[in-house]
Amino acid sequence: MWRGSQRQTRRAHEKTRALDTSARSTIARHTKRTRARAASKRSRRLGMWLTGAAFLVVLIVAGLSWLSYSDRLAVTEVTIEGNSAVDTRDIEALLAAHTAPALLGIFSQRSIITYPAAVLERELLAAFATIADVTIRRELLDRTVRVAITERAPYARWCESTRHAECYLIDSNGFIYARATLFDPESFVFTNGVSAERALPIREHVAPEYFRDAVLFITELAALDVSAVALRFEEPDAYLTTAAGWELRVALDDDFEATLLNMTAVLDEHGLRERQSELAYIDMRFDERVYYALTRDVSGQEAATVQQDAQQAPKPEPEPATQPEPAPEPQQ
Repeated sequence: MWRGSQRQTRRAHEKTRALDTSARSTIARHTKRTRARAASKRSRRLGMWLTGAAFLVVLIVAGLSWLSYSDRLAVTEVTIEGNSAVDTRDIEALLAAHTAPALLGIFSQRSIITYPAAVLERELLAAFATIADVTIRRELLDRTVRVAITERAPYARWCESTRHAECYLIDSNGFIYARATLFDPESFVFTNGVSAERALPIREHVAPEYFRDAVLFITELAALDVSAVALRFEEPDAYLTTAAGWELRVALDDDFEATLLNMTAVLDEHGLRERQSELAYIDMRFDERVYYALTRDVSGQEAATVQQDAQQAPKPEPEPATQPEPAPEPQQ
């Protein structure tokens, strides 16, 4: 009897466990279905929201596109000022060409709102090397665009050779920006100092490492009554031709201020300031030594060169650059 009672109890427990398992399974299935229905509702709501947002964006973009093509926002006038070397028609053609295509294929770039001022500034600087700076300003109320051009001022010429076969204009920074169409005999001439890799030197800088110092040196020479008219870069040296016809040779790596002091001493101590017409050259490329040569007319003969050492140093002097006869050794 006791065993029978145990079996009944065990069956009852097993039945209870089976019912609990069934109930839990039913609850889990119900919960899963509930969550699935909720997720489906959220997904449908999200899809509807995204569809509505996309539709709204399309409406806004379409409206803005329509406005950009509206005559009430169209640019009525483009004024260009400050240019003389660059033809106004060339500038207008570039502006028209770059504003004709639609922005992103949707918006007109000829609207005062979407007019691409910053982009056009970069395009003008890239297209015309003569332009040093450009500012494009939009005036919304008048629907006008004002283009202010600043052109490069010619400082000197850069020529391919000392014969001036092909010359270009350069600004005060040594930037080559245009071909020199007219010969100006009073213009200073630079030669060499440009990479030979490019066929045209436009947009090249002349001797960028030395140009600024060379310009200052030329300016200071004028205070010594030495007027330079040309400079030839032969790195690490430079050869300056003066208005009097003689040549000044300097080392580009030297301190130009020290060179000027030495130059002053040489001109004054040897009385060369008033005898520049007799000079053939002054050579200042050697440490603590300055050499100069005088060209004197000999009756019935070609000009001969008399070479002297300004500091009476025993170091031998190199041959003059272009003299009819070789110079003798420096005087001891």
